[in-house]
Amino acid sequence: FIKNFGVKAVMKTSVLLTWEVPEAYKSEIQLKILYNHQNVEVQGILKKKLITQLQPFTYYTFMLMSHGTGAGGLQQQVSIRTAPNLLSVKPTQYQHYVDEDRVAINLPEVPTEAHVRSVLFVCVENRLKNPDSLFCFKNT
Repeated sequence: FIKNFGVKAVMKTSVLLTWEVPEAYKSEIQLKILYNHQNVEVQGILKKKLITQLQPFTYYTFMLMSHGTGAGGLQQQVSIRTAPNLLSVKPTQYQHYVDEDRVAINLPEVPTEAHVRSVLFVCVENRLKNPDSLFCFKNT
């Protein structure tokens, strides 16, 4: 039997679903994931499935079903909300402090309904193309 159906990661347009298959179970298990009036077939032995093309900041319920006998087989359910689209436009450079190796940037407004606890920016110098350019990665 499949157990521990859950969510490994949630992004703004995708979710990574996971489950466990007992070690002793060797045969091919065909599973079905139902959500939002759609269904996806997946082999149970893969133990994960990335669901894409979701809407940002939206609630979804995913139901995992095994093709069993009787009343439709085993069913497990998990509900999530996808992440909000925090950066609708790219940040822009506000000011460059040449003598201090600092850059100030303008960030777009974050929607108040997003309930953001913190934002972490990691900037890495791009030495390959232009030493003055920075790649910034955001983690919320």
